[in-house]
Amino acid sequence: MAVMPRDREQLGRRDWYGPDPREPSRTERRLLAASGVASLASRSLTRRRGRSSDARDAPTYRKVFVVGCGRSGTTWVQECLSTPATVTTTQESHAYENIYDPIRRLGNSPIAWARIVHHYLMDRRRQRWAGLYWWVTRRQLTDIAAAALAEGASSPEQTAQRAIHAVFDTWYSEHARPGQVLLEKTPGHIAYAHLILEEFADARIVEVMRDGRDVCVSLEKHAQTMHWPPTTRDAQIRMWKRCVEAGERLRLDPALGPRVFRVHYEDLRARPHRELSRLFEALDIAVTPTEIAEIVDVHDMSRVARRSEGGHRRKGAVGDWRTELSAEDVARFDELAGELARRVGYDDLGRVRASHGEVG
Repeated sequence: MAVMPRDREQLGRRDWYGPDPREPSRTERRLLAASGVASLASRSLTRRRGRSSDARDAPTYRKVFVVGCGRSGTTWVQECLSTPATVTTTQESHAYENIYDPIRRLGNSPIAWARIVHHYLMDRRRQRWAGLYWWVTRRQLTDIAAAALAEGASSPEQTAQRAIHAVFDTWYSEHARPGQVLLEKTPGHIAYAHLILEEFADARIVEVMRDGRDVCVSLEKHAQTMHWPPTTRDAQIRMWKRCVEAGERLRLDPALGPRVFRVHYEDLRARPHRELSRLFEALDIAVTPTEIAEIVDVHDMSRVARRSEGGHRRKGAVGDWRTELSAEDVARFDELAGELARRVGYDDLGRVRASHGEVG
């Protein structure tokens, strides 16, 4: 079934990705769901009968989540921030779209967990560059599901949060060194950032901001090779607007705002040494000026390989919209999001107040 334009505007990954010709048939999906329900129900009963208290102690570690509108430079920021040996990272988890949303909608039930496992298997089958299969094995995920189903008494939201916590803990225990900071980058988690900060008391959010007009250009180019980007100009503008508004609400929350740090893509391109130094300091990650210089050199955007117009890595130009967007496109952006863009630091020419930075 085709994805309707209205649905593709949503922040969640479930709506971003369109149909894939490698998807199993409806009958195959039903058989997988049925077998998954039976398996998870059986394993949860086993845990209730005496194996529910064998969980290992969870590791203690700090977490940083990089979020923002897609195509705003979040991957570049992730690469810069994860260069120090004190930071560890991997691919996007999309944990809240893949775990929190199904359990919130369907409850902590075998059906919800069968869907989660099915989505996991489809991501692994397609060898996607994002998804839970980068973080846990199938056995580990079904162990987490069985433990969740054995709980019973918690609310679906609480159960989902604990399951996500378990995913991160599992990966960290197997891949990180003690004391390293876990850096997780999923742009769409901007819609769940309040849940992240409420669940993880040690967490910090890095919100990457980019001129919405350049984001529209990048989304349009990326749609040449990917299913998820919205393809109409209005949908692209509204997607950027919703992401920025989510960040605005978060920063205005007196309890959560102090743990959110915004960095503008344009400022980072223009003054990488200063902006990275400010960002590392805000995140309490120790780096020396020499290390900052090495990070800037290694991740110089002009030297990034494997760039293409429709690929994940494009040229990353600032102000590309001036030649790529029509006058009608620019006027439409101003109509739908101009006031918001000016409020967060962009005018008719591009980035303004470039000297003040906005980390923190």
